[in-house]
This record gives sequence, C-alpha cells and structure tokens, in this order.
Amino acid sequence: MSAKKVIGLSFKTLLVAIVVGISFIIGAMVSGIGRGVPAPTGAAAATAAAHPANPLLLLFIASLVQAIVATYLVLEANWSGWKVAGALFLLSLNTSVQAAIEGTPYLRGRLPSHFIPHMLIMGLVASALFAPLTVWILGSFRRGPREAPGKRAHWSAARWTGTLAATTVVFMVLYYLCGYYIAWRARRSANSTPARPQSGASGDRWPGPGLPRLGCFRTRRCGRCCLWG
Repeated sequence: MSAKKVIGLSFKTLLVAIVVGISFIIGAMVSGIGRGVPAPTGAAAATAAAHPANPLLLLFIASLVQAIVATYLVLEANWSGWKVAGALFLLSLNTSVQAAIEGTPYLRGRLPSHFIPHMLIMGLVASALFAPLTVWILGSFRRGPREAPGKRAHWSAARWTGTLAATTVVFMVLYYLCGYYIAWRARRSANSTPARPQSGASGDRWPGPGLPRLGCFRTRRCGRCCLWG
C-alpha cells in the first residue's frame, strides 16, 4: 500500500471515529439516559477521586477502536452499500443489547428503572447514525459487491458448535476476571482514600447526556467489543 493510500485511509478512519463519538453523544441526548442517575458513592466514588479520567479522551479512544474495527469490516466485506450498512448496524446495536442483558441482573436496584430501556434507545439511535455514515465515508456505497471466491471452506455443525462453545468459555473467563480486577481495584482505592463528606454539589450529579460517564461507558463497551471479537 502506497503512502498516499495509508494517509487517506488514516484520515477516513479518524473521520469515522469522530462520527462514532458524535453519534453516541446524540444517542445519549435523545434517549435521556443520564437523567436521574445518582452520583457514585462508596468504593466507586473513591476510585473516581483517586483515578480521575479525561472523559473526552476516554470517549475518543473508545470511538477510535470501534472505528478501526468498523473500517476493517467494511473494507474487507464482500457486501457493499446498504447491505453492509445493515450488517454494521446490527453489529453495533448488539453491544447495547449485550450491555442491557448484563445490566438487568447486575445493576437492578442501583440505577433508575428507565436506565436499561434508555440505553437500548441510545444504542439504536447511535447505530442508525453511525452505520450508514461509516459506509458512505469509506466509499462502500460507490463500489459494487466483490466477486465471491471460487471455493470456500465449509465448517461442519460439530466444528461450529465446538468453536462457539470454546469462544463462550474464553469470553466468560476474561469477562469475570476483568470484573473482579476492577472490583478489587475499587475496594483497594476505597481503603486507601480517606472518606470525604458528600457535598451534594452540582458536580456530583449526572446532568444532560452525561459526557464524563458517557466516555467511561463507551470505554467499557469498547472492552466488551474486544472480548467478543
């Protein structure tokens, strides 16, 4: 690949990353996901105080990783146009559905009742914006479908079952290891950080779309996408 093509592809990938971030911000604003969510307390508050993060940087990193994956999928796909846009939409929406499934048992009673449905709405709006714009930026609407290879290897049902079972086991192990590590870090930070009185200031709430927490939420979603991949 020539240097000109590398620069052009890098620029398009960066543009897709910006589209991803803006799409999820719009999705958060439309869904109203941040309304009524309480400020973190206990170990979560101590961790946030001990390890402050730049929300814009987190949002950009998460968006960039998703943009790199989306760019690879679109450019390597045999499909083109709305067909690949629809596949990308379903793939992006899947992460919101998965997050909702996880949040139902683990976050019940800790977040407002509207949070899970609004998270699905946010993912639906963001995916509907992100998928066709990504395909358009990468020029997939202008090219026709690729020629199918002469012969493809077909997996048997037993191989598919074994591969999916092994992938599921690996994902569950990695997922819970990450969860326990985060919980251990939070508990350690809570024990090492002196308690502070609750101020109740406006900074403790989650106003509007909640850009700081949206950045953290997008980063966690990005990690889940990497595990699924």
